[in-house]
Amino acid sequence: MTDYWAHYYFDNPKAQEEVEDDDFNLADEIARAEAEADEQESVLPNDFVDVNE
Repeated sequence: MTDYWAHYYFDNPKAQEEVEDDDFNLADEIARAEAEADEQESVLPNDFVDVNE
């Protein structure tokens, strides 16, 4: 099976640009990444010292 796809993409270099994932939703991925970032902000300690104080 791997051999088939290797030859397919070698013979059709533009085929890599034509792949579609029906299950992929960019808005959901962005929301998940933002939620994970917010989650980590609350877990990480605030060790930074303001040098202007």
